[in-house]
Amino acid sequence: LPADADTGVVFQLSNGSEVREFRALVSEVGATDLCTMLGDPAGEHIATVEHLMATVFGLGIDNVIIEIDGREVPILDGSAMA
Repeated sequence: LPADADTGVVFQLSNGSEVREFRALVSEVGATDLCTMLGDPAGEHIATVEHLMATVFGLGIDNVIIEIDGREVPILDGSAMA
């Protein structure tokens, strides 16, 4: 979703009734072992954001809200072809 100026990149994790936001900031990185994870590895988090972040950066998108309904960005599902 397009976002207002100075919003940056924000992931919105929805579990149906509740929405949690994770900003794409260094201070939000919880782990980098096998992927880049935003949030708390033992709690609420979104994993595998690195490829989507690279694409957003490469396209010059700097203010966007990314809605996601799971704890990991989908991979190998063909969504990049859209």
